[in-house]
Amino acid sequence: MVDPSLSAPSHECRAISVPLTQVRVGISRSLTDPPSRRSAAIEARTAQIPKLTVEPRVSTLPLHCIVMSAAVWPVFEDGYKHSLCDEGAPVLRAYQDLDAIATAAGRIPLSAFDEHADVPDDVIAQLAEEAQDIPDLSGFPVVWHDPADAVATLDVILSALDSPKPVRPGPENPEYLASCLDAIRQTLQQAATRKIRFNFTVVA
Repeated sequence: MVDPSLSAPSHECRAISVPLTQVRVGISRSLTDPPSRRSAAIEARTAQIPKLTVEPRVSTLPLHCIVMSAAVWPVFEDGYKHSLCDEGAPVLRAYQDLDAIATAAGRIPLSAFDEHADVPDDVIAQLAEEAQDIPDLSGFPVVWHDPADAVATLDVILSALDSPKPVRPGPENPEYLASCLDAIRQTLQQAATRKIRFNFTVVA
């Protein structure tokens, strides 16, 4: 958790919605590389071109919870503001391994719950090539998802991380990652009880 005593950055955060599938056009742009590689990639104008909507705005997180790294967060159709802090950062870093666990179990991968999951990859690639930058998908309809489906996916992933031979999600600590996933799961379960749809957004 982020120490509430730390001062929060005053600049605006960059909000992007991520379908976490890789689309490479010209220069590779990966938001999901390991932290050190991701930092170098940003400086070198290298990042993933995921399905994302670039929308400069102030983060919806409490100021004391803002962290200096990209993180994936649930956004709710009714505007509900969750109380998550830094749990989304390790989840974003490990999303490819987590998607592999979900897919192997026959569940919907986390990346399928993106805000613009219905936008075809070839459209993303074309827009990225035209912009020579992260494509702006704000003109496309927003897709909302049933949180119960995401809870089912998270249950499978959490079970795999807690098994006698747990899957190691890259460099992430399995126990810490599991606690972060469980916090997100609880938030989505509450939304499922309220029957409120959601999607995942990345805030950087």
